[in-house]
Amino acid sequence: MFRNRALLSLANCLEVETSERDDIDKQTRDLKNVTYKELILSSFDFPDVKLLALSGVRDWDLFMQDSPDRSSTSNITSLSLTNTVPADRGLMKPISWSKALKSFRYELALSEIRKYRRFESSRRPDRFILSAKEFSDALKPHEHCLEELFIEGHTTGDEPNFDPRQSIDLHSLTNLRYIGLPFNFLFTSQPDAADYGISYSATAISKILPPALERLHIEMNNEYV
Repeated sequence: MFRNRALLSLANCLEVETSERDDIDKQTRDLKNVTYKELILSSFDFPDVKLLALSGVRDWDLFMQDSPDRSSTSNITSLSLTNTVPADRGLMKPISWSKALKSFRYELALSEIRKYRRFESSRRPDRFILSAKEFSDALKPHEHCLEELFIEGHTTGDEPNFDPRQSIDLHSLTNLRYIGLPFNFLFTSQPDAADYGISYSATAISKILPPALERLHIEMNNEYV
C-alpha cells in the first residue's frame, strides 16, 4: 500500500509496500495486478522525491520483466529496501535507475526467509543469489556519490542468504564514509571456502574498503558489533 503518497512526496520522501504473496502468480512469479506493478515502478519517477523506502518485495526479478531502460533517470538519492528476500539479478535494475545514489540500505526479512523458500518450490536456473562482489559491481554507477551503505540480514548457518564465495570490493567508491555489512561480505571464512570448494585467501581489509571510510559496522550473529 502507499502511505499518504501525495503528502510524502511533498516531504521529499515516499514509502511503498508491495502486495502480499497471494497477489503473485506462482507460475510466472510476476504481480497479478499489473497496474500495481506500474505504480511501484513509477515511484522512482517523482521529480521531487529524494528518499524512497520500498518494503516487502518478494521477487526482484519482477523489475526485469517488460521494463524499459530507466538507467540514470530517477532523482532518488536515498534508497531503502526492507522486509525483503535474498537479492537476485533483478536488484541491479532499481539501483541503476538513480542518477546519483547517496544512501543505500538493504534488509532481509528474517521471519520470511523460510516462507519464501517454501513458496519458491523450484529454483529457476536464471535466478541466483547475488554475491558480495556482485553487490559492489551493482553500485559502481554511483562510485563517486554513494556516502553510506547498509546491508543487513541472516548470512550464516546451513542456508546463508547471501552468496559467501566472493568478498565485496568498495575501494573504488571514493566518497563512501559509513558502512554496515555482514561479516562474510568482507571475509570468506575457511569453513565457507571448504564447503564451496574454493581457495581460501585472507585479503587485507584495507584493499576492499573505500579510502574515505569513517565508520564501519560488521554484522555477526545478526547483531552489529
